[in-house]
Amino acid sequence: MEKPLLKDGKIIYPNKLKLKKNIKIGLIGSGNIAQRHADVVLSFNHKIDVLLTKSYSKKTELFKKKYNVSSHFISIKLFKEYLNINKIDAIIVCVSWNNSNKIFNKLLDIKIPVLFEKSLNLSLKSLQKIKKYKYLNNFSFAYNRNYYDFWPTLATFSFKNLPEIIQANLPDTFDQIIKKRGVTIRPYLIKYITSHWITFLYTYLKILGSPIDLSFKNIDLEKISINNTRVLKMMLNNKFKTILIISLIPNNSSKTKIEIFSNKYNFIMQPLENLKIYDVLNKKIIKKNNIYYQNKKIDINVDTKFKPGFRAQYYDFVNSKILKRYESFQSISIKDLKVIYKICELLK
Repeated sequence: MEKPLLKDGKIIYPNKLKLKKNIKIGLIGSGNIAQRHADVVLSFNHKIDVLLTKSYSKKTELFKKKYNVSSHFISIKLFKEYLNINKIDAIIVCVSWNNSNKIFNKLLDIKIPVLFEKSLNLSLKSLQKIKKYKYLNNFSFAYNRNYYDFWPTLATFSFKNLPEIIQANLPDTFDQIIKKRGVTIRPYLIKYITSHWITFLYTYLKILGSPIDLSFKNIDLEKISINNTRVLKMMLNNKFKTILIISLIPNNSSKTKIEIFSNKYNFIMQPLENLKIYDVLNKKIIKKNNIYYQNKKIDINVDTKFKPGFRAQYYDFVNSKILKRYESFQSISIKDLKVIYKICELLK
């Protein structure tokens, strides 16, 4: 079955996500996420032409052999020179969170599209200061949950019956992340992990034509803090009225859950890799007791052949940024990232 995508807010059904044009990619990084991206690039018969890593290693040599990489550098200066000479179509950046700013700043003068693995270790204030570079619009940030297989279904049913309440329960595992990454990541935790879910919510509203802008125009905001718990309640009155409630409850024993209510449908994503849509509340009488249960209309799990969302994300990146066939509603730009980071900072 062909995987549907969204284009200009409409559903399209590409022929098994094929891309006929030959594309040459420059890749920065050779870790696990870089391999996931490389698998996707090769699945379209595209080429990883050049690789940039911080050092030479046996692991990198195995990566080059596996993905048939032509050239390899450990100098970003030489890497950038190679890009210009050899007409590379785009760059995919997969570096660790503590190196993201350094690499980002060194790519600001790049003329070709860049797909940058989330997220940047930057404040909103720092992002807003980056204005002088003419190629900022070439950057897209790889929030792959924006490309889960159920998006067309979620969008279709939401357009039919617009959401009135959106609730996000975010029990992000801050303690586990600190244990793995070290205490230096503590100030950055919300952007490191919580931004994934904020981006999903932001994109959902953008696709429905009710985006949140940086000025928070037509939004009434209420913030509640209890110990480490943060709750944001946003009343949006843009194209339609919606209440967005975001609850950040670090290290709670619950699961991440996004639930959406319209006056007809109940959408539940728990975990986010699964979408269930309920349309009717049914009743049974058992031993003279009324028993209520929801009628499940839709139940979709994401495809896991590749890392969920990666293949659709790359397809959209090539079509919107490299081939410039349309403007993507699911891609995250610098402009979008500023709004997402503003919401993240409100949750501090």
